[in-house]
Amino acid sequence: MQTINSTKEELKRELKKYTSTLDNYIIEYLRSLIELDFSVLREYLSTNDKTILTDLSIYRKITTYNIYNRTIGILSNTDYPINIYHNKQEHNLIITTNNNNEIIPIFNFKYNKYSNTNRRIGTIDIYKTEEKPEIIDKELDRIMSILEKLYDTPIPLIENPNSNLISSYWLFKHNENIKYFETLFTKLDNYQKNPSKELAQISQYYNAILLKEFDLTHKDFYDESQTFSNKSINLTHKRIKKLPEAEITNNINYV
Repeated sequence: MQTINSTKEELKRELKKYTSTLDNYIIEYLRSLIELDFSVLREYLSTNDKTILTDLSIYRKITTYNIYNRTIGILSNTDYPINIYHNKQEHNLIITTNNNNEIIPIFNFKYNKYSNTNRRIGTIDIYKTEEKPEIIDKELDRIMSILEKLYDTPIPLIENPNSNLISSYWLFKHNENIKYFETLFTKLDNYQKNPSKELAQISQYYNAILLKEFDLTHKDFYDESQTFSNKSINLTHKRIKKLPEAEITNNINYV
């Protein structure tokens, strides 16, 4: 098994130093995590126990090792080939798959160094694509409303009221804005007419595997308040679950 900072043998040796200071059931729990018997994100210990353990460097190392290796192991034995990217400089593990020429995100693990203000070892992103044509219709209506306002915007005159000249800069930016939203509308409209059912099925397949791995359901997540840019397509819904070890975001994309 590969790991991020420590090998299995190194973690076992380091854990031996804690046998006289930690309860036996905690030691056995940590050994099971090193052996990858189950995910550290499951509630085998109380939240209070886990929160206390996050003060220990050995627990943070084991947690990172467990999440990294169990996730790769489980996703490597699924119905589709996966792509694994590990950027040690940016402390990031990314797992994706492919559907024709399209990359489907599956898992993103960003692990942190411990600090007194942040006990969690990192953040996890998982992904799910759902067919929701009514949401796309709503977004198309929103973009069309923006375009109608742009079409109806009167062209301002330059400071001289007797002049019929217009500000070339304003006209350039205005036309650029219209073109941007027209392109956005066309792209989204074409996307709606040709939804990839297979993409949604693959995404949901992996999302279900990861939720089972972490012993979570969609009801365990709460909605995150989101502020969207007026120039973005708002088709992603983020839902959050905060655990002592990590914050998990379920990114739901609508097609």
